[in-house]
Amino acid sequence: MMSQVAKLLLREYLRHIYRIDRKIITFLGTRIFDGLHPKNVLNYRYEFFLENVEPHDVLLDVGCGTGLILNKVAASIDKGIGIDLSSANIKLCHKLHKKHNLEFIQGDILQMDYQELRKSVTYNAAIYSHVLEHVQVPEKLMSRVRADKVLICVPSQENWQTQLLKHLDLPYFSDRTHFREYTREMLVQQLKAVGYRIHYIGFNNEGEIVCKATLN
Repeated sequence: MMSQVAKLLLREYLRHIYRIDRKIITFLGTRIFDGLHPKNVLNYRYEFFLENVEPHDVLLDVGCGTGLILNKVAASIDKGIGIDLSSANIKLCHKLHKKHNLEFIQGDILQMDYQELRKSVTYNAAIYSHVLEHVQVPEKLMSRVRADKVLICVPSQENWQTQLLKHLDLPYFSDRTHFREYTREMLVQQLKAVGYRIHYIGFNNEGEIVCKATLN
């Protein structure tokens, strides 16, 4: 009986606190960071990408957002091309990241002609940083991009906080626009379906799943 009461109380507490916290952080945080959410400014996702790019890489950042990651790795690659649907994001990219080897394109990552893009920029690598969870069929996108090397970061459900929310039948996605949040096995299966071989899969220091893979 006590365990049921405890479960109900915890469920109600978490249901309210998660919803309120996210609203307050978004509302106030975006005002602190010039319209950017704190999670897109105060993060260390770039470290994994920086460790896995090479000087000869022509790197496509698929769904680049405000270009923060591409800017962080710019000095370690030959060229970087960021694509994002949002004109506001692309304007910020041009304003904030004026490196000679970076280019930013406004476009729909699901509709872009990647064959034509490959002819003009001959990219060999692609970044998917918190993008695949927003795409209904990630395998289709990755097949169209068809980069020789992919570097991926996705939100993980392999942590106790998320599993607790699932146990209590509460929403556990960190963003309402997500189609899924990942386990390592889910990501491995998607990559294998496209023909990629996994070189590394694990977690970054923020508990997100990161992966490096190349085409077989």
